Amino acid sequence: MRNQEAPEVWPPPVPRPPREESQEPDFAPGWRGWRQRLLYVPAGNRTAWDVVVWWERRRFSVNVLIGGVGFVSLILFFLFITASGTLKPGEDAVEPMALILAPFAFNFFYTAGWVVELFLRLFWPEGRRAIGPALLGMGILFSLAVVCLPSFITLLALLRQFL
Repeated sequence: MRNQEAPEVWPPPVPRPPREESQEPDFAPGWRGWRQRLLYVPAGNRTAWDVVVWWERRRFSVNVLIGGVGFVSLILFFLFITASGTLKPGEDAVEPMALILAPFAFNFFYTAGWVVELFLRLFWPEGRRAIGPALLGMGILFSLAVVCLPSFITLLALLRQFL
């Protein structure tokens, strides 16, 4: 039997340095941990590309959050407006174009978040790590307020009928 040697690979593979362990801290479980993970910015100097990647890695989670709360708010809005009897036959409770355009508008402004962060980094270099989480947090709070506002106003109108 012939001695079989492993075929030589050409070009030879380049040795890679060992990967560093992730420096992410241990996050709390549940909602608090999700929020911490969402707003976590790794230490070190980040390039413009790192900023864009940081935002885009969070887009799906934020879309699920805002979309889920918006869906629940829409259902509550329909329940409240039906219970209040303020909607006349043949009227639309919601402008259909608003429902179609809302996700696009949200994602447009979400993209504006990393554009604004890159711009602000030029004028506030010492606050570079704080800009992204602050903008993202304010954007989430504003978006939640916008999607909850119709159901809240309709609930107030319904309660006003009973007072």
